[in-house]
Amino acid sequence: MKPSSLARISRLSLLAAALVVVLPACQPGQARLAQLEAAQQQQAREIAALKQQLAEREEEVAQLETCVDDLENTVYEDEDSVAYDEERPAGPVAL
Repeated sequence: MKPSSLARISRLSLLAAALVVVLPACQPGQARLAQLEAAQQQQAREIAALKQQLAEREEEVAQLETCVDDLENTVYEDEDSVAYDEERPAGPVAL
């Protein structure tokens, strides 16, 4: 064999030996990476659910604000009506 072939075989042998040592060490890292990815996916689902709940609450708030506006309008319309003036006691009201 040529010296360059022996050198190449030696380098390949060293690389193979290094891979044998390094690959098992990488496997726990792969498991940890898989755990982190699973946790990230779970958190993404939880965030999506919370965003949905927030949207629902915002819709409820908007509906309640509309109800309050409607009630205020009704009260103010009643205050302006003649019937309200007739029902209102004359003079100061004692508390």
